[in-house]
Amino acid sequence: MQGLADPDLRRIPPGEEHSITWVLWHLARIEDVTMNMLIASRSQLFYEDNWFMQMKFLSAETGNAFDKTGIINLSTNIEIETLRCHRQVVGRRTRLILKSLPPDALQRRVAPARLEQALAEGAVVESTRALVEYWGRRTIAGLLLMPPTRHAFLHLNEAARIR
Repeated sequence: MQGLADPDLRRIPPGEEHSITWVLWHLARIEDVTMNMLIASRSQLFYEDNWFMQMKFLSAETGNAFDKTGIINLSTNIEIETLRCHRQVVGRRTRLILKSLPPDALQRRVAPARLEQALAEGAVVESTRALVEYWGRRTIAGLLLMPPTRHAFLHLNEAARIR
């Protein structure tokens, strides 16, 4: 969020579970996995151009399984400006994917192998397998209604509250 200093982005206020930094991470990771890996059947941007190394936070996990220590670790150590850039690149790629989808793709489901790949690559960990199962029950249209839209609204509201 523009206008906030790094300490404000990294802070977890009393009564909150996350920092704004965690929100940006989580939104980027979920969207990267669902849009690139699951819908477009391509590699995650997270691994292209070594974003994970540039952000100086090596976990591939979406943040769903992070405990308080994990959230603090991410919030304290991640390279925020690189995270912001990564989030923008993920959003741009999502728009390209959406523009390229043929109408008949909206009723398809994600290939089970792609869902298992999300686990194999560590984007989703076993303790949050229910997330992969949720995605597997959705059509492509259903996935478009959650990760890049409703999910983003939910967490952007959270970030505004944290701010």
